[in-house]
Amino acid sequence: PGEIPEIWQNAIMDTNIHTVLFKNDTWEFSLPVIRLGTEDRLELQFDDFRDNRLNLGYTLIHCDVEWKSSDLLPQEYLSGFGKGLISDIQYSTNTAISYNHYRLVLPQEDCTPIISGNYALIVYDEEHPDDIILVQRLYVTENSITPEIRIKQPSYGIERETSHQIFFSFDYNTREVHDPTSEFVAIAIQNNRPDHILIFDKPYQAVSGRVEYTNPDNNIMEAGNEFRSIDL
Repeated sequence: PGEIPEIWQNAIMDTNIHTVLFKNDTWEFSLPVIRLGTEDRLELQFDDFRDNRLNLGYTLIHCDVEWKSSDLLPQEYLSGFGKGLISDIQYSTNTAISYNHYRLVLPQEDCTPIISGNYALIVYDEEHPDDIILVQRLYVTENSITPEIRIKQPSYGIERETSHQIFFSFDYNTREVHDPTSEFVAIAIQNNRPDHILIFDKPYQAVSGRVEYTNPDNNIMEAGNEFRSIDL
């Protein structure tokens, strides 16, 4: 529905929409992440300050690592019809401002991801499908690797007092990956904020079956006033 942007961002396109919350249904402050083929569920909630109720539909779009629409067709990454309706709607009572509260639990039978990756959840007006109401990013994982992660203080420079340094490594299946220096992209997200990220497009070291992101001069993320030195 609607014009496809070059990059999908978390966005509210309708000024009547407020209080958008998108999370795992078991943890209020989680990233919207589900594991492929499990019972994991995501919950989207938002308020619409219109007096009348809209019939809202939704769909999922598969994205690449840069959050651009991938080249896959919907039937290659979604089961069922690939779209659905938001039917859980509550009306406000005894409030100064009338509003409608919408709730959607994902995945649904008619719109379930069948491959892992980045996805954009698109909510739109069913009567005017070109009118996108909001967009939210989500992640579908396979947990095919278990990274070893270490967060430390940078070894030298002014960043030693202001930043974190992230080192990590993981093992991989050599039958599925032929060139680990080009086939892996790792991303670190700070405090669930997509505007605070580190992108690791190449490992620092790669040997058969294992990659390491341990460059002593990189992998540094500003910590701000949350960074504290402690000596226990």
